[in-house]
Amino acid sequence: VDRPCEPRGMSVPRRRRTAAFRGDDADSLYLRALIECNPLAIVVLRADGSIVDCNKAFEDLFGYSREEVILRRLDELIVPDEEREEALQLTDRARAGEQVHAEVRRVHKAGHHLEVAVHGVEVSVGGKHSGVFAIYEDISERKRAQEALQQSERRSRTLFEHVPDPIFIFDKASNLFLDCNSAVERIYGYSRDELRSKTPYDLHPPEDYLKVHENIAVANVDAPQTYVHLTKDGRKMNVEILSDDIVWEGRLAWISIVR
Repeated sequence: VDRPCEPRGMSVPRRRRTAAFRGDDADSLYLRALIECNPLAIVVLRADGSIVDCNKAFEDLFGYSREEVILRRLDELIVPDEEREEALQLTDRARAGEQVHAEVRRVHKAGHHLEVAVHGVEVSVGGKHSGVFAIYEDISERKRAQEALQQSERRSRTLFEHVPDPIFIFDKASNLFLDCNSAVERIYGYSRDELRSKTPYDLHPPEDYLKVHENIAVANVDAPQTYVHLTKDGRKMNVEILSDDIVWEGRLAWISIVR
């Protein structure tokens, strides 16, 4: 069983404690415990950017011990050289009283990069600016997952675009087209923007409307339906359509492959 978190601040020499955490009274101990036991990395800076305190989560995230960082400038420890200017701007904004939120890259003591979300606010004592309070959240895993998802979406989009058969996607509720592949534009003559104001009925002659109405809400992935389709210029084509339901950008939709 994990031991309950205890504030390590009481073991830090008194000269190293910030004004907000100095003292052995109950309020100071409670505040110290809130910071020390916080799962997010917390660091407190002086007005000159030097570190006066940090919690264990900060040590764990960046690989430095508290003793290694006290009185050192934060930017020199964890900010990549190419992002120093951006880091200075974030600090200046926090000093000016702005609540700063940003997703940035920072450097671990071992040299590898971390993707973090940083939240910074001004620390003011008696109306006088005395430093910056910053919180760091490791978002590296989320960023990797996002990149993997984006790569998967790019691969899927590439396959979608290069399928030689026309593919239509239309909304279940409104029947409006949501998307199509390049084959649709090439064969039917409509651009994607033009199709988004149309429904499947616009691709059929009037005598097929009843059949379309009867089948439009029925998946026929195993039983293709035969229709006559109309191109933008009025040309008729005999086609077979295979359809199935999907979720497209959060909306219930149909995907139809035309052959």
